[in-house]
Amino acid sequence: MKGNNWFGEKQKKFVNSHIYLKRFNVQIELYILYENVLKEISTKGIQMNRRGILIKISSSDSTQVLNRIIQQTLSIFLIYCLSFFSSFSTFGQPIANGQDKFLGNIIGNGLNIPSDFSNYWNQVTAENAGKWQNVERNQDEYYWAQLDSIYNYAIKHNFPYKHHTLIWGNQQPRWINELDSAEQYKQIVEWISLIGQRYPKADFCDVVNEPLPDHNPPDGGGSRPRANYKNALGGDGVTGWDWVINSFKLARKYLPNTKLLINDYGILNSTENTNAYIKLISILKDSSLIDGIGCQAHGFEETSAVLIKSNLDKLAETGLPIYITELDINIQDDEQQKAKYEELFPLMWEPPAVKGITLWGYIQYRTWKPYTYLLTNKLVERPAMKWLRSYLLSLPKTSGSYYTGNYPNLFAELLNKSDDEINTKIDSAFSQLFYGDDKTERLYYPVEPDMAYIEDINNTDVRTEGMSYGMMIAVQMNKKKEFDRLWKWAKTYMQHQDGPSKYYFAWHCKTNGEVLSYGSASDGEEWFVMSLLFASARWGDDEGIFNYKVEAQNILDAMLNKNESSDDRNVVTNMFNKKEKKVVFVPDGSADDFTDPSYHLPHYYELWARWADKNNQFWYDAADTSREYFKRAVNPKTGLAPDYTKFDGSPYNPFGGGNNNFQFDAWRTIANVAIDYTWFAKDDWEVEECNKLLNFFYSKGVKTYGNNFTLDGKQYSNAHSTGLVAMNTVACLASTNDNTKDFVEDLWNVEIPTGKYRYYDGMLYMLGMLQVSGNFRIYDLKETAK
Repeated sequence: MKGNNWFGEKQKKFVNSHIYLKRFNVQIELYILYENVLKEISTKGIQMNRRGILIKISSSDSTQVLNRIIQQTLSIFLIYCLSFFSSFSTFGQPIANGQDKFLGNIIGNGLNIPSDFSNYWNQVTAENAGKWQNVERNQDEYYWAQLDSIYNYAIKHNFPYKHHTLIWGNQQPRWINELDSAEQYKQIVEWISLIGQRYPKADFCDVVNEPLPDHNPPDGGGSRPRANYKNALGGDGVTGWDWVINSFKLARKYLPNTKLLINDYGILNSTENTNAYIKLISILKDSSLIDGIGCQAHGFEETSAVLIKSNLDKLAETGLPIYITELDINIQDDEQQKAKYEELFPLMWEPPAVKGITLWGYIQYRTWKPYTYLLTNKLVERPAMKWLRSYLLSLPKTSGSYYTGNYPNLFAELLNKSDDEINTKIDSAFSQLFYGDDKTERLYYPVEPDMAYIEDINNTDVRTEGMSYGMMIAVQMNKKKEFDRLWKWAKTYMQHQDGPSKYYFAWHCKTNGEVLSYGSASDGEEWFVMSLLFASARWGDDEGIFNYKVEAQNILDAMLNKNESSDDRNVVTNMFNKKEKKVVFVPDGSADDFTDPSYHLPHYYELWARWADKNNQFWYDAADTSREYFKRAVNPKTGLAPDYTKFDGSPYNPFGGGNNNFQFDAWRTIANVAIDYTWFAKDDWEVEECNKLLNFFYSKGVKTYGNNFTLDGKQYSNAHSTGLVAMNTVACLASTNDNTKDFVEDLWNVEIPTGKYRYYDGMLYMLGMLQVSGNFRIYDLKETAK
């Protein structure tokens, strides 16, 4: 306001003020109008439509009165804006944003994708564009334009894309019926392989759609009639479902990175169909061919909620993720449709086994049934749509960094350090530990022309632990040259290229590359895999050993594809006990029957579950198992973990070295707990554990506590080790204690490790600095950075 001269000498008829909310891609136009006759202002002068907000102000009084009216109106305007935006698609974001499952929808016309799709939905299925008939109506004549557009839209927005569908009785090319079985099979293989080649980043695929008898199998029956190539795929065969099994085998071969689903209707509203469906699913699961269960949700207008819940519970017992694939409610009356959504949607959304829901259309005249729409053709929301948004916004958000992209920076938040101060501190640490004095500072030693190793100075050897930590530090700091040198050394001298240990690593070597022990330590492989996957996402893949993703997948597959647990020390076993779903201490018969708490990395397993070529459900299970295991492994009073435990979490001392106590391995456990919570926030117990452990060390003196303890808290070493300082400070990321600032200050002020014991302390210090400063991040394979 500029007093009486605010409008200028001529007092123009109106003033236009534009407010741009660039973040939300929304423009509001505020029109302030005044006349010479009206005497009052009313909130009735506020009008809203999808284009913006119009406020009309009128005054017959002086400019001073007009100024006051404008001020009051602006206050009303701001309040109205808050109310308006609180109900507007989460400021232009999908309404399930922040949840750990998706709410998706179909795109019917790939050449005319609704502009508001991403304001509502965060998963994409092509309604018809991916069905065989629509792609190859005439043999060897392909129409990809619409499907390409839909797929690319999903990739651009980082939405999960589901291909619908490969094998189905309906909407199949007519020419397929005229071929003999051998030629039909050839064409089926070609069709599936083309989908795999063209859409390699498809997250899900409905491999077989509606396979149950009398639904829509490709058996030539039905009133349409259906396609007739079931026998070409093996017919019923010995199992009764050979044609389905063979379809999934082809999909597994040609879509290796895609989660394979089965999909059918009439499941949740029929106990008989549910039981038949489970029998088929069990056959596929036993052969590791299926990754999830699709349940269509058409025709639920008269279905009992009790029946739906009962059948969902039965399907959840299979242990496979469930996806509600085609939900719609065909009710003309607005309030009745809303009431049905209120009744059914929560019971389908809330079960942990359900990982996502896909609605089948949402705009009037663009849905397959007349009254299933949620927006009118003028894009006005029906009450069910408003309720759906309100319901999802009322749910707790998943606050982990994986979902939000936010990484806490405790140096800034608690110590008020500037970005320049923090970056200088971290760069100095990297410079000293990688390029400092040869004898007293550095750990990283280049070997010309293009390799390097991290040395354990005290033991004068090279360990997979240090090499993989060094690679993780390099990828987090965008140091590709150092990363590639370390990786080539590890690949050349440490990784077994054949034999029973193929793709495993010799856990330590001399600095000249000579192997000192051919056995492996499981933590090294875990960190190698994660650093390689991050490198693939951050820098992209090259050829040979620098195809990071392929190298990571080879290691990841090997970890679960050796021998089961054995008492024979000469037998190379899996790095994860498949029954326990826990990482083993050493993958051979001598020490594969116990574990190390600091090897448990649930936050890494969560990512592998999303990115691995196979065994995805195992990695989800391993993540949850590790979170439960932590609760049994730590002391309930102090929060201290031992170095080693049995699989049940009880302390274990197999070598007589005191490893049933809190010693050097155990320093790392709390950091694993804290980063898991920071990234995924799945278990509030992790907050309690960080609080408990920090309170224990606070009671011992933040700047003076020792580094070795019995689990009940008796200190038997007085050394205040930098590595432990770093790991305890990482716990502050998840802690709600008031004492966290003291720990962060201790890490900030501690000296960068030097001398004989700088290896372990230095590696943990460097990792801790990155983690506490918000520079330890997820680099997602599906985008540049999450």
